[in-house]
Amino acid sequence: MPRDKTASREKIIAAARQEFLENGYEKASLRHIADTIGMSVAGLYRHFPDKASMFDYFVEPALSLVQSYYDAEKESDFQWLDSHELDSVWESAFDLSPALDLIYEQHDAFHLLLCCAGGSRHESFVRDYVDMELRDLKAFIAAAKENGYRVADISDEEMHMVLTAYFEAFFEIVRGDAPLEEAKRQAATLARFFAPGWKALFSE
Repeated sequence: MPRDKTASREKIIAAARQEFLENGYEKASLRHIADTIGMSVAGLYRHFPDKASMFDYFVEPALSLVQSYYDAEKESDFQWLDSHELDSVWESAFDLSPALDLIYEQHDAFHLLLCCAGGSRHESFVRDYVDMELRDLKAFIAAAKENGYRVADISDEEMHMVLTAYFEAFFEIVRGDAPLEEAKRQAATLARFFAPGWKALFSE
């Protein structure tokens, strides 16, 4: 009779999650994971080819959620711009509650991604996210100008600086592990601080 691998995989997943949460990717030990559940390291490899793929398993829900949310937000931004409803862009951009609701549904995945990814291929997640935002912000500014909006003359370096400040602050809220309602309160403060500056760039 074939051996049921489901129970073994569930034990591996539970032990690996705890190992990554406690020690981070770089210091996480496959040997310790295996010892925790009474399995050989070779046994782990029957389920995950290496430590990187194991870590990917845990952070993929966060990465997929971020990409889906990002794509939907950008589509809405350009639709509002085309319909000359720029105020709706600001209302959407600075209401961070929906994003936090989704993030807290995948709390462990985001904690691992933002706090435990050092040494993994995901350690530059925030920098990569800022680069993606910079690319699309430049496209948004070009479209805004085509639609007749006056936009401040700002260099790529300046845009990168502002985006880095904003998203580092937002993801710091997530890193802080505050209860959801407290995180939303902090996000509202962040929005009040940054919103006037962003709007000023589009009112030259």
